[in-house]
Amino acid sequence: MALPKEFSDNGKPLQNTRQTLILERLNNGEELLMTSLAKEWGVTPRTLKRDFEKLEQMMPGTCARAGDGKKYKKVQNYKSSNDGEIIIEILDSMVRDIGGTTYTKAHKLLSELKTHIDRPFYARVDVEDISGKFELVAQFEKAISLKRMIGMTYHRWYDEQHENQKYENICPIKMVIYNGFYYLLAEHKGYVKKFYLKEILSCKLQADIFEVDEKIIESMENSINIWFSPNTNPFEVTLWLDEDAVVYFERKPISKKTKTL
Repeated sequence: MALPKEFSDNGKPLQNTRQTLILERLNNGEELLMTSLAKEWGVTPRTLKRDFEKLEQMMPGTCARAGDGKKYKKVQNYKSSNDGEIIIEILDSMVRDIGGTTYTKAHKLLSELKTHIDRPFYARVDVEDISGKFELVAQFEKAISLKRMIGMTYHRWYDEQHENQKYENICPIKMVIYNGFYYLLAEHKGYVKKFYLKEILSCKLQADIFEVDEKIIESMENSINIWFSPNTNPFEVTLWLDEDAVVYFERKPISKKTKTL
């Protein structure tokens, strides 16, 4: 069965997509002006008026006119009867998009917290399925928690002709996800390394204990992709943006230290 389209052939968001975006932006605290949305999405103000009327029918009390009488805002006293259920539903929607055994196991656990997950959430999360690596992840979790070094067998997916590589005395720091791919962030022989999870064949805990270098953690938390290095000094980048593009950088900053001037 074909999935409903989100955009028309000329790139304009269809009704269901517009309404989803309206709710998302209201929930993010934005005050929405019909004429601005009409210009942004290439539709008429009359079309958007129907969108807001439809949302009011489906979810009464969700939004209201702002103080200026022109913009729409989220009603501050509108609250779900159970915020915890909504969080569970969003998590279920995210993991459903990953699919495979990952979803089967996660959905069972989430269902135990909430009997019926039936709200209309849909999340598009491009994360690879690692259901075949759960036992390995559990070993990493234990090693990270206990700060125990590990030994590891590793084989790069593109290097079929070479033998497996064996590593000892690896200090596992964090399991990280960048651009939908899972990595083990670790320190080995004084170097920070990122091992792609699906290339790790086996792991064993060693008796040796290690201390985490907080500089690595700080570098990771300020990074925007897997190629970060704690040994590289940060530098400032200035982007000159068109006025219409600024809102997208404000809604989703490139990094935690992004500033709009």
